[in-house]
Amino acid sequence: MTAFASLPACRKTRPPCAWWRALPPLLTCLFVPWAALTASPGLLAQTDPPAAPEARETFLDAITVTATRTPTSVGEAPGSVSVIDAGRIERELAMSSRDLVRYEPGIYVEGDPTRLGLSGFNVRGIGGNRVLTQIDGVPTAEQFSFGPLAVHPTFLDLDAVDSVEIVRNAGSSLYGSDALGGVVSVLTKDPSDYLGERRFALRLRAGYDSRDREASESVIGAFGGTHWQGSLLLTRRDGHEMANQGGRKTADATRTAPNPQDRATTNVLGKLVYAAGASASWKLGLETLDGSTATRVLSAQGVTGTLTTTGSRAVDDVRRRRLSLERSSQQVGGLFETLLVRLHAQDASTEQRSVERRITSGPILREGLLTFDQEKLGAEAQAIRSFDGRVPVLLTYGLAAARDRFDQLRNRRDTRLDTGAPVPSALPFPTKYFPASTVTELGAYAQAELTLAGGRLKLVPGLRYDRFGLEADATDAVFLSGNPGTASPADLTDDALSPRISLVWSPVPPVAVYLQYARGFRAPPFSDVNNGFTNHSGGYLTLPNPDLAPETSDSYEVGARARLGKAGLSLAVFDNRYDDFIETVTLGINAAGLIEFQPRNLTGARISGVELSGDVALPRHLRLRGAFSLLDGENETTGAPLSSVAPAKLVLGLQLTAPGGRYGAELIGTAVAAKDADEVDRSVVVQFRPDGYELFDLLAFYDVTERLSLQAGVLNLTDATFWEWANVRGLTASSSVLDRFTSPGRSAVAAVRLRW
Repeated sequence: MTAFASLPACRKTRPPCAWWRALPPLLTCLFVPWAALTASPGLLAQTDPPAAPEARETFLDAITVTATRTPTSVGEAPGSVSVIDAGRIERELAMSSRDLVRYEPGIYVEGDPTRLGLSGFNVRGIGGNRVLTQIDGVPTAEQFSFGPLAVHPTFLDLDAVDSVEIVRNAGSSLYGSDALGGVVSVLTKDPSDYLGERRFALRLRAGYDSRDREASESVIGAFGGTHWQGSLLLTRRDGHEMANQGGRKTADATRTAPNPQDRATTNVLGKLVYAAGASASWKLGLETLDGSTATRVLSAQGVTGTLTTTGSRAVDDVRRRRLSLERSSQQVGGLFETLLVRLHAQDASTEQRSVERRITSGPILREGLLTFDQEKLGAEAQAIRSFDGRVPVLLTYGLAAARDRFDQLRNRRDTRLDTGAPVPSALPFPTKYFPASTVTELGAYAQAELTLAGGRLKLVPGLRYDRFGLEADATDAVFLSGNPGTASPADLTDDALSPRISLVWSPVPPVAVYLQYARGFRAPPFSDVNNGFTNHSGGYLTLPNPDLAPETSDSYEVGARARLGKAGLSLAVFDNRYDDFIETVTLGINAAGLIEFQPRNLTGARISGVELSGDVALPRHLRLRGAFSLLDGENETTGAPLSSVAPAKLVLGLQLTAPGGRYGAELIGTAVAAKDADEVDRSVVVQFRPDGYELFDLLAFYDVTERLSLQAGVLNLTDATFWEWANVRGLTASSSVLDRFTSPGRSAVAAVRLRW
């Protein structure tokens, strides 16, 4: 472990979705007549000039692999899925994962706006480790939060991204644990994406984001020959604190302006591809990520009772190393036609250091250290085989295995500045929140795609079996000594079956109606099974629970899509039910006078809603895009609303692109509804409910030459003051520092790209 280093945080219960069962006939009644009308040119003739002659695809033409593990167009996919490609990322000037999902209904990115920044995706009200996020097929590191330690390891370098696919329902039938609420799959660019038909390519990019004064630079080189191709990307980002609209710049707890920060991130991604003939290839991928954030925590200074804090600084370091090796091959006949074998290894670590200068009975220097480490090894084999006959079948099946090792440390020391003498602590340091643990998972899955009724009907059943185990280090001396009286660490073994069945029906060629049921699960977290932390001075302790059962979900979805020439429309209605959510509860006071806490399988939750998205090419080289989401969530154990569910949101964008696509601009309007009183849980505190708001962003691009392109944008054109729900949920309405959590005002983003 790293040593210390000094440095220069009552609603009415109602069934939320009883009306959704009436939607299949309603969708058919709506979409089929619309398709018939649109298919008859005379009925919708216009006097305006026709659109540009070049074909313009809708979002329904995008290809997804994540939804079924086989290439499928979004318009024909069983269930709700989005594909965000590299061209869209570039044109929309997406600087972060939050910008990435601007047009995605029901999706937002969680995080800490005051210190740690963005973390993982929230899909239809479910976030954290309950949504599987993977990069090139390798799951990202776990998020972890306990006491002062908060680990947000998810980082996406969008310069390297070829596409992001978001599956909005339980994905455990194909991906196992952690896909309880959905799957976010990030695919990075291969050398061929840079090369095209050339043998060498070089790309340079420079960008700036005034929201956090971040300057970013990327250098990408690629080469290719008859059998070998390679690419190397290097990205550097240097920024500061995220801006807000708080104006109070005091150096104490009343501060609403952001705390000063300096951030730096270096990301390297290398790929090497070898084509061993026309039917087989090898791909080697290597990624390194190093990020550091230094914060002057001015809001932690000041007087609290008899304690005066005169200085507070923190440094948060994140490191990731990822290595993967893939072999893909094709053959005619046999057990498979396409076979993919992947081996991967990943090492992710977070280190959070803090230094405080305090005055109690004298001047004291407090140094704190928190670490979290995860080492992952995994292997996967997937085969695809088609069968012809009266009922054509595409069979996808595979095996997956993974082993993760987790470890963590908390340490602290106090030193008197006037004498240099150590100050004894009431807590045993070093200590751990859980013992060193190894988690294994073995999975086998199979999925069939049956084509019926002459291609108008597709039936997709699937099933996965997972067996998972936790092995805790019962001799972890640091854990045992730091948590006297805690039960000996326990092991756990369990299994799960995850079925899915989907039906896609095309009553007329441009329309598809689908229904889907999917079951998801999440294995009990290692840190809850053997949770342990004793704080005698604080008067509490946490207890392990080796009897935890897996969290489960049942997802029901019905939807319709229509692709009509240059227009696409998608509607989805869903009802998701979650059981055995694991939450930490208060058990009472024990014989020693300490309050006991323990993780338990308690919560049943239900989230339902409707999502609508569309994309249409208009005359005069215009394009209109839009998305709308309305969600409702309820804790079925208490009857209280779920605070993780975002308010209703509407996004509309009007895009103008010159003939030939050399330049263009887009005006994007976003309207977010207010959080009503019956949409927040007020059983514990009176939560702050932000007002609704409207935003306008203007983006533009200009391709000066084939090699040089410019992008620029002005965000929050009207300089509106607003709070995003993801940043304020759980805050009390009486807080005097609510402005600390406002989002940035009027801001500018820009990028320049050079290609050779």
